[in-house]
Amino acid sequence: MSVAFGQSFGRFGYTGALPVPGFEVDKAGFRVRHDAADWFRFQKPSDVWRPLLVNELGQTVMLSGVALSPGKLKVDLLAPGFLLHFHYGFSFSVSSLSSPYLTWFEGSVGPGLPTPETSWVLVTFRDNQPPVLLAFPSSPQAVKITGKTGDWKIQSAKPFEGWVRICAPIGAVPFAANSVSRLGELVQRITSSTPYFVQESPRLLESSLVDDPGGVTLTWKFDRAGALLPTPATLAQLGGYDLKLRGDTVRLSSFDESGPHVVARGTEVSLRFPVIRIPTGRSLATGGFDLTPPATVSWADIPSVVELGLANLFSARPPESRALAEQLYGEFMAQTIYVEEPLTQARLPFDSDGRGADLAAAHALLSQCMMTAEKATSEPNSLLTSLTWRRDWRTWRFWGKDPTASRRATAIAA
Repeated sequence: MSVAFGQSFGRFGYTGALPVPGFEVDKAGFRVRHDAADWFRFQKPSDVWRPLLVNELGQTVMLSGVALSPGKLKVDLLAPGFLLHFHYGFSFSVSSLSSPYLTWFEGSVGPGLPTPETSWVLVTFRDNQPPVLLAFPSSPQAVKITGKTGDWKIQSAKPFEGWVRICAPIGAVPFAANSVSRLGELVQRITSSTPYFVQESPRLLESSLVDDPGGVTLTWKFDRAGALLPTPATLAQLGGYDLKLRGDTVRLSSFDESGPHVVARGTEVSLRFPVIRIPTGRSLATGGFDLTPPATVSWADIPSVVELGLANLFSARPPESRALAEQLYGEFMAQTIYVEEPLTQARLPFDSDGRGADLAAAHALLSQCMMTAEKATSEPNSLLTSLTWRRDWRTWRFWGKDPTASRRATAIAA
């Protein structure tokens, strides 16, 4: 029997490709996730791509760092966009026909003139494509544009060492910056959000859980204000879910494919989840009640495995239900193929695309139902734990290639 072990890695496991919210990123550059968006190409494509740090909140990757190309790339789900680290300043190439504009709070420039040293610079285009914001958490920097039609360079005006945050300040929304009034409109739209784009990424210091008869309260403590909150936490009530978010928040101008960006104004946020508890142990009932187990059940058939698991919670379940549940669970553990996650070396019952996760979730439910019906306390559930390692912080979903299978695995595991 294989045993899963390791640590939570969320969306960042199994693959060398980096799933950056709102962006496409590779060894040669990046762009906003939109068909009309220009690629921002590094001065030299990296011949190195080595993960240095992986957990559910982010990933840091080492790049070659040659000349004005980045030496590190960092994604942190507690902050918008992603970070690039440079040793000597930066240079990005874009292939637009017309020169981009560089805009800061007080003005804009075109090719040939540097901006003043500023904490952020907005890169916009005359054609209809999403703007990109360059933010400088370490120290203000001046930026300039050089080049020619189809080959423009967006560069730091002087050498420096530090991080540059890349943001899509209005998400993947095309915006043609073809007049002064349009640029002014865009600046006004994003100004209140720029402090959160510029600051260093918040760090999660502590997560704590407190339960009571009616629910569970989760509290996050961060080292600074401005932590980007998971989308379900901020949108749950719009969907009719009675999740309570406690703590001041502010909605930014940015968003990505998971939803709008909402950050905490303070350093502490609490979420209260209402819970209908299922007591542990065998239930007792009076009166007659016949419960017939499923006629045919296969360990590989998700609906029947789930049905059998829930049937084991009934007080009137026949003895063969328990025996059948144990048999199916044993067959799953013997037959399933475990795949090693290369970054953490965890062996898990699903592959890099998430294939097998929904079946693993069904057997995690089956196992939990058997424990709940027989024991006074709940015990660790290794299958459920392995699924939570692949749960994405931003969306609270199991992270997989097939969205239908991911939703199914998430729902069953919940």
